[in-house]
Amino acid sequence: MRPGSDTHAFDMEQRLIGLCGPTPEQPVCSGPSGVNNTLNLTTPPNGNIAPPGYYMVFLLDSAGVPSKAAFIQLTPYATAPPNGSIGSPASDVTIPAGTAVAFGTSSSAAKYSWVFPGGSPATSTAQNPGNVAFATPGTYQTSLTVIDSSGNSDPSPPTRKITVTPPTPDFSITVGPSAQQVVPGGAAAFTVTVTPRSVVSPARSV
Repeated sequence: MRPGSDTHAFDMEQRLIGLCGPTPEQPVCSGPSGVNNTLNLTTPPNGNIAPPGYYMVFLLDSAGVPSKAAFIQLTPYATAPPNGSIGSPASDVTIPAGTAVAFGTSSSAAKYSWVFPGGSPATSTAQNPGNVAFATPGTYQTSLTVIDSSGNSDPSPPTRKITVTPPTPDFSITVGPSAQQVVPGGAAAFTVTVTPRSVVSPARSV
């Protein structure tokens, strides 16, 4: 039984398909005795009868009482889907805005599909895209989908979280002394020092 999809009180996809042949079901569907309770069934002949997707499989006893369902997935592909991995970066990273992260994979596939939200470039079809720059502070979830020669793709693409912080300031400010005690109406002197970081020059005090 296909779980289906409800919208506006209508179930658009649900269908019930017998795997033991037309009604009435033949006794052979009870399974051969003494063979570890194993029952071999043939999947529907094509996607017109059973479109690819997830289905609940039930067994019925002689009184028509269903068993607890088990989920299976029907796919148009003869082989298992590929499983990709991201080699670089090896884990989630945090970088300042304006810098880049190198992306790559050692997974073998016919096609690669990288997505880099907030990055430049935003996508890539190369196995190893290399450096991707992130200019705007924020948190971005990048991903890789690998696709085999039959068109089957990874159902659980690996991801990396890229946290981009504001760019490093080009100067620092220090104040001395850190604290002073002042009576009402009194005055105190503080020294504020501004030190450039991007260029080498003498510090200025005000």
